[in-house]
Amino acid sequence: MASSFTILIFSRSDAVRRLEPDLLQNHGTRPGLRFVQTVAEFEAGLNNPEPDVVLAELLPGDNLFAEVLAVAREHAPLTPLITLTSSENEEAALATIDEGAFDYVLLEHSRRLKLAIHRALEKKHLDAELRQAQKLEIIGRLAAGMAHDFNNILTVISGYSSLALEELAADSPIRKSLEQIRKAGSVASTLTRQLLSFSRRQVIEPKIINLNTLLSEMEKMLLRLLRDDINLKLMIATGIGSIKADPGQIEQVVMNLVLNAQDAMPGGGEIIISTYAASREDNSFLDRPGSAELYTCFAVQDTGIGMDEETRARIFDPFYSTKPEGRGTGLGLSAVYGIVRQNNGLIQVDSAPAQGTTFRVYFPIVKQEEPVEQEEITMAEVAQRRATILLVEDDESVRDLIHRVLTREGYTILEAHRAGDALILCEQHSGTIDLLLTDIILPQINGRDLAERLRNLRPNMKVLYMSGYTDKTIFNPAFLEQGYDFIKKPFSPKNLLKRVQALLDSPVPSP
Repeated sequence: MASSFTILIFSRSDAVRRLEPDLLQNHGTRPGLRFVQTVAEFEAGLNNPEPDVVLAELLPGDNLFAEVLAVAREHAPLTPLITLTSSENEEAALATIDEGAFDYVLLEHSRRLKLAIHRALEKKHLDAELRQAQKLEIIGRLAAGMAHDFNNILTVISGYSSLALEELAADSPIRKSLEQIRKAGSVASTLTRQLLSFSRRQVIEPKIINLNTLLSEMEKMLLRLLRDDINLKLMIATGIGSIKADPGQIEQVVMNLVLNAQDAMPGGGEIIISTYAASREDNSFLDRPGSAELYTCFAVQDTGIGMDEETRARIFDPFYSTKPEGRGTGLGLSAVYGIVRQNNGLIQVDSAPAQGTTFRVYFPIVKQEEPVEQEEITMAEVAQRRATILLVEDDESVRDLIHRVLTREGYTILEAHRAGDALILCEQHSGTIDLLLTDIILPQINGRDLAERLRNLRPNMKVLYMSGYTDKTIFNPAFLEQGYDFIKKPFSPKNLLKRVQALLDSPVPSP
């Protein structure tokens, strides 16, 4: 069933009022109709509230219609306007399209009106989706740039606090202060992940996962987060299949939806998390171009206050929040939307005032892959192995931290702050360079292009990319070849050392 909609009708004759009501329906849904006869009434009708479609009658020799079109363009430029007129006035009706009308219908062929209204509603929906995508893209570019710089800062904060904690005695009076600094860095990194999630620029590391397993493992943690007056129920279906997604991101989606549900129940209530399998054939929401045949779905349902249609239409807007000032950033649901789309999923919302809310998240089912066991590398083994590493990082603080972490473990470091300097070092260094450790976002030449140039000079060199976010037009970590790896910022010194040594121990890449 299509959702309800409103039609504003500007008419000065009885011809329009005599139209069959069925002609104004869309998929069986009757619209709310508002009739106006003057330009002043028409202007007021466009603003209180804005209709979904406008029908405007054009009379023979009509000098007022141009004013009607001008008012519509000024006050409701995104609302489709359909001109209604008689066949003797068709040439004038056709001209209104050049003036901004969406379509025209001759009253003698009024059966066509139903199709015109359907097309107008469809256009308005597609235009709204386009504006949402453009809004996310603009804010996403800004957020991604901020997150890149912020992740560099967090790498330094987390890195030096970890190094200091390693060197401190267990009973040192400043240990607790350093632990709080490291903890604050971890909390801040969560905010940058949210910024990147809704912009769909977060670096993801997809794996084959089972939603049932992931949700079961999260249950205890979710219970600790919820208030005592919230009852959490997990309803898991069998045989739902596996999905390919970033586990950390999916956990973030679940947590955001559950906490959002809790906020919608200030007096307490119940949250039900359920899983089930879905198919495009049986679910009209999934029936769209390019969609998969089979999906795994999880739903988060609450018994809260629900949402009206206006709120529901804006819940995924960045920085939009219905919470009191000081509670919530307005990033939670926009981050959820970004994560779901980045992992090739879809999200659906059902809600009504006083009826609660249900979010349904769908991911395509994939075949289960055999897990590959990886040998655990101990820090003692890392310390015993040596190599020469070319480090390219334009942020001085991050570069100094990495240099310190690697040199204290015995690695030889060649250091460059820009791609041009790295090319010169690579050409002038007479010894072996075992590994290129480079940021992806560099001035002048990005990290991927730099790696390609250096590999032409040293084909046996391994490459470890690092970044807090990435533009997939430059680099996609999902398609790394043998001899390449990627580490997300912010990272800890221990994780950096493990990734470096694991890559150095891997087979030499093919030339």
